[in-house]
Amino acid sequence: MVVPAPRKTHEQRRRDHCAEVGEGSTLQLIGFHRRPNGRQTVIEREMAADHVRFTQATREDAARVHGITQAAYAEYRGVLDPPSGVDRETIADIERALDNGGVVLAWIGDTAVGAVRFQRVFNER
Repeated sequence: MVVPAPRKTHEQRRRDHCAEVGEGSTLQLIGFHRRPNGRQTVIEREMAADHVRFTQATREDAARVHGITQAAYAEYRGVLDPPSGVDRETIADIERALDNGGVVLAWIGDTAVGAVRFQRVFNER
C-alpha cells in the first residue's frame, strides 16, 4: 500500500520558496502567476509542486544568466516602445550586476529556468 506524503503547511511551503541571498537576507516568492486562460506553464506547475530550488549565482554563472535573460525577453523584441535595453546587455554587464548585488537562479532538476537580480541596499540607522 502506498501512503501519500503529508501535505505541507503554508509555512513549510513559504520556507521552501525562500532562497538565502546573503547574510541575513532572503528572497521570498509569494504566490504564483495565473494566466487569464487558467493554464500553467511547465515551470509554473513544477513551482506549484515544490520542484524548484534556488541558488545564488556566481560570476561563473554570468553566461547562464545572460542566456536566461535573452530568452525571457525574446518575445518582446520589436514590440516594446521604447525597446528594452536587454538586447544591448553583455556578459560583462551581468558580471557587474553580480558584483553590485547578485542574482538568484531558479532550477528545475539540472536546468536553470529563471533568474532574478537584486541590489543590496544598506540603510543607515
